[in-house]
Amino acid sequence: MASSNHAADKIAQAIIARKALPLMPTLATLNDGYGLQKSITAQINGQTVIGLKAGISSRAEQKHFGLEASLIASLYERGYLQNGCEIKVAPEQNLECEIGVCVNGQGQPKGIFPVVEVVRLSFSKPEDLSLANAVAVNLGADRFICGDMLPWDEAVADIEINMTKDGVNLMTASNDYALGAPINCAKWMINEARRRGLWQESEKDSLLLLGTCGQAQPAQAGTYCIDYGALGGIEFSISAMEPGE
Repeated sequence: MASSNHAADKIAQAIIARKALPLMPTLATLNDGYGLQKSITAQINGQTVIGLKAGISSRAEQKHFGLEASLIASLYERGYLQNGCEIKVAPEQNLECEIGVCVNGQGQPKGIFPVVEVVRLSFSKPEDLSLANAVAVNLGADRFICGDMLPWDEAVADIEINMTKDGVNLMTASNDYALGAPINCAKWMINEARRRGLWQESEKDSLLLLGTCGQAQPAQAGTYCIDYGALGGIEFSISAMEPGE
C-alpha cells in the first residue's frame, strides 16, 4: 500500500506541474489502472468531485484498441476554466472538442454545454504507453474550458463543430460517438462510473465530458474560436509556455 501511495504521489506531482510522468508501476489490467486512478485523483482533488470524462469514444477508436466500450477518467477541479480565458500550455499538449453534460447527484441530466479539453499524456518511456497506464493517469486530463450551459434537451443528437485558430479553419467534425446521442453517452458514463467505483450519489452536480469530436489538435499559440452550432461556442487564447515554467 505504501508503495502504491508513493507512486500515486509522484505521478500526481508530475500532472500538476505538467512534467513528464515518472516511470509507471506495473499495471496488468484495466482494473489495476482504475485502482491507481482513484489514488492519483484523490491526491489532486482531495475529497472534491467535479466530474468525469470519457476517452476512446468513437467506434473506430474502440475497434483499433480492441475495446467494446469507452474508458472513463476523473476531472480535476483545478482544471475548470471559463469561456474567454487565456492560458499557457506545456509541450505536447492537445486540444479536444467535446460535448459536456451536467448531471445532478443522482446522475440525471440537467444541462448541456460545449467544452474544449486541454490534455497531456507524456510518459517517460514509450513502453509505459498502455491502456491501463492511460486510465491510471486519467486519460491525460489537465484543464477543460466550458462554454455556456444550456437547459438539458434529450432530443439533441448531431452537432457540427467548426474550429478555427487566428481565423483559419482547423477542423470540422461532429459528435461521432459509438453510443450515438449525448443522452446515451451520459447514461453509459454514470453506469460505468458506478461499476468502477468512481461515482457516489450526492447533493452536488457533476460534469460529464462525453469524448473527443474529430481529431485532437496540437495546442499552439493563437486565438481559437469553436462553433458548436445550436450549443453556442467557445473562444480562448493560448500563449506558449515560458521556458522553465
